[in-house]
Amino acid sequence: ALLVALIALRLAWGHMAQSRLQAEIARHRALGEPVTLEEFNAQLAAVPPADNAALLFEEAWNLLVSAASDGSTFDTFLDDPNAFTTKSAAAQELITRNAPVYDLIRKARDRKQVAWSGGIGPATSFGMKGSFQRQLARYFCFVAIFHFRAGDHERAIDTLLDFQRYTNAIAEHPEII
Repeated sequence: ALLVALIALRLAWGHMAQSRLQAEIARHRALGEPVTLEEFNAQLAAVPPADNAALLFEEAWNLLVSAASDGSTFDTFLDDPNAFTTKSAAAQELITRNAPVYDLIRKARDRKQVAWSGGIGPATSFGMKGSFQRQLARYFCFVAIFHFRAGDHERAIDTLLDFQRYTNAIAEHPEII
């Protein structure tokens, strides 16, 4: 009797949950909002390249130089603040070699939409994109500290503002049902 009651409870709960889900989907569809993964990706594909910040971020990922010729990486400087003094040539090399990356990030500031070229899917936040996102985040921190230590506080703050815009752009928004 207990087993029959549990099965009946599960079936009733499943029916109620499915009904609520279908009602929510119908509400979003009535508002003209995308619901399925395919609909979201079609919407992203419709973003004009001139308005799409993600294309610039993806290009920045591809151009990012994460190690100086002596092997120093962003983490070298983030883990040991004294490295900015002891390895100042390597720090300057990373800044110089990544100037095109910084320019792309600056251009992305003016673009209002973010539509990743691969669309939304399991690899959006994980895998290679996640690795690139983390590297670019380290780069922002490195650049901000570099400018702060050099006494260029305005540029350090500007870099942190760019970092904030970037983190907002890569944030996953809980819109998918």
